[in-house]
Amino acid sequence: LDKCYGLYKQKAFKKNGKKVDLSSFDAILFHSPYCKLVQKSFARLSFNDFKANPDDFTDTLQSSFAQVELEDSYFNKDVEKAFMDASKVIFESKTEPSLLIAKNVGNMYTPSLYGGLVSFIVSHESVESLVGKRVALFSYGSGSASSFFSIRVSHYWLQMNFWQKLKLKETRMKSLQSQSHLEILFFTNVRLENE
Repeated sequence: LDKCYGLYKQKAFKKNGKKVDLSSFDAILFHSPYCKLVQKSFARLSFNDFKANPDDFTDTLQSSFAQVELEDSYFNKDVEKAFMDASKVIFESKTEPSLLIAKNVGNMYTPSLYGGLVSFIVSHESVESLVGKRVALFSYGSGSASSFFSIRVSHYWLQMNFWQKLKLKETRMKSLQSQSHLEILFFTNVRLENE
């Protein structure tokens, strides 16, 4: 995660001359084997931002963690807890809406990131509220490969007919929560412009 996020930030700066941090995105979605790991991953990005720009964070965090290097913090529970607490509100607004399917279905393995994308989409009340949103996505597989990329939602694919079908499937999924079986949802005709 550290390396992918760092490389993404470097490429984005090279491309458009702007620094990237968590505030650069409207949503941040993760591969989600379980939801607590997603929150820890979000906190890890916050710690990366802290290391890049400590002055943007509280004096308490600066005095406690300014000397801790990324490489020395992988198993540091104090860093993890502090940045989970510091980033909680942002996590709740930018990432938690993407966990609807993960909370109801559990680990989907390979498609979990895209289940998060569908959850993010249906968390919006209207088609118009999605247009122009920048979404960061992080995925990995078995620890040997990972990707951090972003998309911007285009008005091109947002047709009301599709939107209504997606919202209907969300309603059906919520009604299935009390039943003993799960419905696998497969969504087609989604077009996102890759940035």
